Amino acid sequence: MSIYNSSSSVQSFLDSVDILDDSLPDHAFSVRRCLPSDRVFHGQGSSDLDFFFLYSKVVKDSQLCLPLDEFSIGVLRALNVVPTQLHPNSWAYLRGFQMLCLALGLTATLASFLHHYCTRPGKKVDWLSLVSQNKNRLLNPHSSSYKFF
Repeated sequence: MSIYNSSSSVQSFLDSVDILDDSLPDHAFSVRRCLPSDRVFHGQGSSDLDFFFLYSKVVKDSQLCLPLDEFSIGVLRALNVVPTQLHPNSWAYLRGFQMLCLALGLTATLASFLHHYCTRPGKKVDWLSLVSQNKNRLLNPHSSSYKFF
């Protein structure tokens, strides 16, 4: 169950984390409390609204900002997943790769990212995991695993 189940807890989160780009109009995105029955991997069901859930830990650790940048959107499109379907460790790989490219003065591209990371086939789950390609390992595995998140 989420700790962000009241308007005040959501506001406290927003005050502590820069998730929305300041240049956006106020109506572009809204961050709202979740219901006790809401789960991150659930889709919008029969709702007419466009929305998605994200783990607050992923937002904090990965320093995600909405709207997502073109590189992140490109990776999601190539993998055919929505933000909620990418495992938290995979967000760490994606953002770590972006930060490394930024530090080196390189442009993060889909081709270069997929040269170093691939999907992990496995049992039927609601999210997609990325793993380093051993021969092209760029970074050590994320030290703070989201296992049992």
